[in-house]
Amino acid sequence: GLKTATGIVDLAEAILGTDTTNQQPADYTISYYLSQADATAGSPSLPNSYTNVTPNAQDIYIRVVNNATGCVNTGILPLAVEAYAQATGPQQFNECDNYTNPYDGVGLVDLTSYAPAILNGQDATIFLVSYYTSLADAVAGANALTLAEATAYVSDADVDTVWVKVENSSNLITPVCYAITTIDITVERYPNPVITTANDVTTICVDFITNQVVRPLTLNSDVANPENYTFEWFEDGATTPIPGATGPSYTVDTPSPTGATRNYTVTVTSVSALACQTTSSAFPVVQSGQAVVPAGSEGYTVTGAFSDSQVITVNIEGYGSPDYQYSLDDGPRQVSNVFENVSMGTHVIHVWDSKGGVAYSCEELIINEVMIIDYPHYFTPNGDSINDTWNVVGLDEFAKIFIFDRYGK
Repeated sequence: GLKTATGIVDLAEAILGTDTTNQQPADYTISYYLSQADATAGSPSLPNSYTNVTPNAQDIYIRVVNNATGCVNTGILPLAVEAYAQATGPQQFNECDNYTNPYDGVGLVDLTSYAPAILNGQDATIFLVSYYTSLADAVAGANALTLAEATAYVSDADVDTVWVKVENSSNLITPVCYAITTIDITVERYPNPVITTANDVTTICVDFITNQVVRPLTLNSDVANPENYTFEWFEDGATTPIPGATGPSYTVDTPSPTGATRNYTVTVTSVSALACQTTSSAFPVVQSGQAVVPAGSEGYTVTGAFSDSQVITVNIEGYGSPDYQYSLDDGPRQVSNVFENVSMGTHVIHVWDSKGGVAYSCEELIINEVMIIDYPHYFTPNGDSINDTWNVVGLDEFAKIFIFDRYGK
């Protein structure tokens, strides 16, 4: 309760008033005394910087002399010195976004949990703590958060500041002594990796014979500001990341030994001290490729030669099997590898890989010169250039035609 009371330099205006037109501080001499008698006598005076000797409250006597006229007036200056309040801070709330939506930067903070640190040993029953969303409200003591609001405070997105006021409720004077500090809130959003590819392609194309990747596939983590994060890519749920795969994207450019679909995830971690981390959902990468004709075959068989119902059956293999689509000549695509009631003549078979979607499938296979074995059921060799000749279709290069009369000649 013993404090220094500042003297004439700071108190002149308070003593003389604010009417400086009629009373200029330079026109008066102000001095301070321990008693009324001393003030009247003008001796002994106190120094301008004075420490009260009576705790909490003490009266000091004032002597004011008009320098021009010598007129004297005296008065009383009550000193009230009460215990001040302390507010230790600023306090810090730094967390990853663990409240409701992990990607909106809004946090849930129990402001009252910081009270012991802010009071720093002061008696909580005497030094009262209140919370405000602006400094102006804290100074005025207006619009304080309720206990329920302070216990479950929902912050602004990303960064927020709460002002905390500590007041000494034991003070007898008004306003009571107070101190203000802050709780500085930082809520870091979790990264939100979602693996994407150009055109939403999910397939890599691998040559079935050489096992070489014909078309790789680049996976993108789709994380904004990648310089603020580290990246680890994983294949098929492995606990060890893919060596060297530390960027925001990863290109799948190696074949699967079995041709199986592989699932990739990326773990993204912020470079901040909080190291907020998220692992993406798995992204399936399908392995496919252009269909190939099996060794030693033509890629198809024809049954029902010389009949009215000939059938072409396509026999191919590849990583895309059985997800291929077929068409004969320029006909519609079909999932069946069998074409029935095929017309006489030479045809073309098209095979599309549909594994992972036809829109961005692997390369199409084309089988040319598919021959149907048949013959015209009539001919009219009358020289009008219509059906004048006859031959077996589909065996032009492989057979000789012998014609016999009714006698076997």
